[in-house]
Amino acid sequence: MVLDKDFEKLLYNSGVNADKQEFRPVLMARRGEIVSWLVWLAVTLAWIALSRLGTVPLFVPLFWGVLTLMAAGASLGNWMDRRTVLRLDEHRVFFYNGLRTVDLPWSAVQRMEILPSPWGRVVHVWGDDAHFRMRTLADIHAAGSAAVSTQVGFPDADTIITQIQRRADLQVCKQLSDGHFYYERQ
Repeated sequence: MVLDKDFEKLLYNSGVNADKQEFRPVLMARRGEIVSWLVWLAVTLAWIALSRLGTVPLFVPLFWGVLTLMAAGASLGNWMDRRTVLRLDEHRVFFYNGLRTVDLPWSAVQRMEILPSPWGRVVHVWGDDAHFRMRTLADIHAAGSAAVSTQVGFPDADTIITQIQRRADLQVCKQLSDGHFYYERQ
């Protein structure tokens, strides 16, 4: 994978450190994105054909708009996943996903929330003036079928959670029966 210069500089600017751990999420197959754009193209061509016949039902441009948003969302999600990196070292936690860069010294990490969700637990890390969110690893099955599935999230999320809790000196302040965990600095 070819990295642009700014991205490469962000990833490798802190030098070599034996205590540095770097994590990346599982990359989803691009098949869904390709199918989204192919359906978008088919609807675009149908719209052009209908407009040449003189009549275009109102639902065609509305449907086309929805498909455009869905295909663009799939492309954006894949683009962000391919750039996402979470780095832990002795001084800080660093998160980058192409749109957001968060670089928090351990002393600035104020709390961490772990929330259950259908697609893995969602982990929020809050600092003095910054925040990032990640997902733990989850298997996603299409329409309940085990035959069509994919994974999302960070495979080593439990290690990440433990390291953030330990290095930022966060204590469990609330644990709810539905799986919510709240960690805060004491």
